[in-house]
Amino acid sequence: FNRYYSPDIDTEKLSVRSADIFSQPGEYTLPLRWVSLLSGKTALPLIGSSGIHDGQGVIKMLLAGSPAVEVVSALYRHGVKRITEMNAELTTWMDAHGYSTLDDFRGMLAANAGDNRGALERFHYMKTYGGASE
Repeated sequence: FNRYYSPDIDTEKLSVRSADIFSQPGEYTLPLRWVSLLSGKTALPLIGSSGIHDGQGVIKMLLAGSPAVEVVSALYRHGVKRITEMNAELTTWMDAHGYSTLDDFRGMLAANAGDNRGALERFHYMKTYGGASE
């Protein structure tokens, strides 16, 4: 859990201060991309981290190929009960999709699975210049 400390400016006190050190929901997209692109390419585990604040974030990282996730900011913000909530959301999703173990779907959407690599590598370009909305 090492986030860079970034500066911010307090416009009322006219001083420099530390920006928020905790991740925000949604910051998972860059790590998600790299976990997916590198999944299966190294013997080292690529643990999903940053911006994972709910069960959906956990599910997405697992689909990308991550063997585990880090949810430190979510625990600081919501307490350890958040783990139970995330596990419940994961279990509900797995039941709805017919998966009994994490290995049943882990890495299913990694870049090395089917046509996902090209989409992951060019999505930013497509969204920016091609009018992609999702």
